[in-house]
Amino acid sequence: EKKLLRLTVEKTDEPLSDDILSLMMRLTKEIRNNFVGAGGGLSITLSPRSLQVWAMEAVSYKKLGINEPILEALRDTVLNGAPADNVKTIEELYRKWI
Repeated sequence: EKKLLRLTVEKTDEPLSDDILSLMMRLTKEIRNNFVGAGGGLSITLSPRSLQVWAMEAVSYKKLGINEPILEALRDTVLNGAPADNVKTIEELYRKWI
């Protein structure tokens, strides 16, 4: 999955670093581990496609000079419309991992 993610963002003129991609992967794994279907309390999870979209949005936001492009992209691609408790939990996980 990381290889696919790297190939996705390498096509851009300002790719994310391997360190950032690794942290995004760690956060994705943590979210998946906390998904209801895995015994956790989150009602949303991240598919590989959602992870790719998140990364591409982060690249776009970075190019636009948006403050905290990775977090803003996460909010727009994953958390928009999610239950408030899920948003809070995932943002806490984000602060822990990124």
